[in-house]
Amino acid sequence: MRLQGLHHVTMLTADARENLRFGAEVLGLRFVKKTIHFDFGQFYHLYFADEDATPGAVLTWFEMPDLPQGEAGAGMINDVSALTYDARSAEVAASLGVPVILMHHKGAPEVMQDDPRYDDVLVEVYLWLEGRIQAAIDAGIGRERILIDPGFGFGKNVAHNLELMNGLALFHSLGCPLVIGASRKRTIGALSGEAAVDKRLGGSIAFAMKAVDQGAQVLRVHDVPETVQALRIWRGMRDQALTPRA
Repeated sequence: MRLQGLHHVTMLTADARENLRFGAEVLGLRFVKKTIHFDFGQFYHLYFADEDATPGAVLTWFEMPDLPQGEAGAGMINDVSALTYDARSAEVAASLGVPVILMHHKGAPEVMQDDPRYDDVLVEVYLWLEGRIQAAIDAGIGRERILIDPGFGFGKNVAHNLELMNGLALFHSLGCPLVIGASRKRTIGALSGEAAVDKRLGGSIAFAMKAVDQGAQVLRVHDVPETVQALRIWRGMRDQALTPRA
């Protein structure tokens, strides 16, 4: 996989080790800062937010190369910092003209899971995302290109994650498509006898169904065929319930 020119792009893939063959290594640690060398001859710092080791890794660039518009090759920007970790990220995102996912987080990556606290997690995440949407628009990113992610597991404990999942419908009033990435997250393990990462399929599908039931437009998952099958069954039951009897 050629990584040249990707900016603030999140990669969630079971083949993360191969995809990061440019000297990077997916570590079984929560947040590890690494330096990676790309083939355009510069070094860039990024964080690995790999909750329970492989598979799956989330990458965010903190420094961006100076590449002419159109050379970056990114089809979508999924930024775990909502364009806050790099002062130029909003400018670059605006110039690329691709969809941008703004994800909520709280605190620096190294410490965000130490003891996250909120007076009201739904309200605080909502207001924070509202501010980031406006910042993106002010930077020249059209609202029609913005998607939002409440950041399941990024600076939240189990109770916070569950409150967010139960209140997802609130975020539709922000007027942007809603992205949910709860697949294989630690909360599933906490609610199921500390199930290992590769034993969290049922919980991942349960969260996916809950999110879609509240109108989430995009799901970020590891187990695509299983989730698609579950969605088709859910859709079939819903459509049948809405079909008038002959």
